[in-house]
Amino acid sequence: MVARLRQTGLLWGAAVAVVLSACSTSGGRPDDQLGGLVVAEDHEEPPIDMGKVASDRTELLRAAMMPHRRVGSLLGGHVFHGTSTIEVKEGDKVVQHIEDTTLIDYRADGQFHARLDNDHDYGREAVFVGGTMYVRPRHSKYNKRAPTSDDEPLEVRDEIFGTLGAQLELVGFAAELSGGAGTQVGGRQAKEIDLALDPHPGKPPKQTLPQRKWRASIHVTALKGKLLVDAENGAPLKGDLDAALTFTRDGHDYAMTLHVTHEIDKIGTDPEVSAPPADLVVVVAQAYKEADEREQLLHGIAPPARKAPVPSDTAPAEGAGGGRAK
Repeated sequence: MVARLRQTGLLWGAAVAVVLSACSTSGGRPDDQLGGLVVAEDHEEPPIDMGKVASDRTELLRAAMMPHRRVGSLLGGHVFHGTSTIEVKEGDKVVQHIEDTTLIDYRADGQFHARLDNDHDYGREAVFVGGTMYVRPRHSKYNKRAPTSDDEPLEVRDEIFGTLGAQLELVGFAAELSGGAGTQVGGRQAKEIDLALDPHPGKPPKQTLPQRKWRASIHVTALKGKLLVDAENGAPLKGDLDAALTFTRDGHDYAMTLHVTHEIDKIGTDPEVSAPPADLVVVVAQAYKEADEREQLLHGIAPPARKAPVPSDTAPAEGAGGGRAK
């Protein structure tokens, strides 16, 4: 049993939106057979349609779920920070409550410092500088090593950045959009879109994968928020979301509340990023086997940061790092 939580350890997610109840749902199948369970990278995504982003839920969701690798290429150096709180109850019993905070100090040359912390005293930290990864669980020393792949530094950033998009993906079908007026965020021109509960929200999207069937039962009971996207390219600059929903899974009825904040500032500046002090570093030839196995299992589903155990085997919903809720 593994609990969720941002999007993102060696490959971790930040802070996503829901709780992972059971890893066994993959049945040991390879990623290419898991369909929507694993988020496929798409480097050819078309630009955000800025004429529709304030009125079309699909286009707004595309903006909110923009991966950090693309945000970095569009905005250059900046600082990102976010928070997330999720609580799941069965009747009056709280079966999951977790809060986390996320940070990315990003330089235009691709070097960064990223961190995830949560209220269960777990977390992960990664520094990428000079082509070298420094990664550590909370309260441990950094493992200094080469990236496990050319993509690893990008995935770390994508996953820890993805919480807002993951939570909006969960409830966005019930959102009513308004606004779209111009404003500024960190010196960038932006569009401000308000989110509210649509009085006629329709039905949640159909799901074909067994591990996502619970989503078809979602009923959103409250929703409010705001998203500010870059007026030129749609990058999600700032946002907040509060929502409440009910759903059924494995014969149990659950209620979930979620809250997320998301903000990019110091846009166009390069924050200081440096290697950790030598006395906090251990040189390793490769990532530890345990971490590698967990990454292989959970990549695209949840961050590898260790989490507190889920209180019961009926924990309701999967989560995503990378910010992708499953």
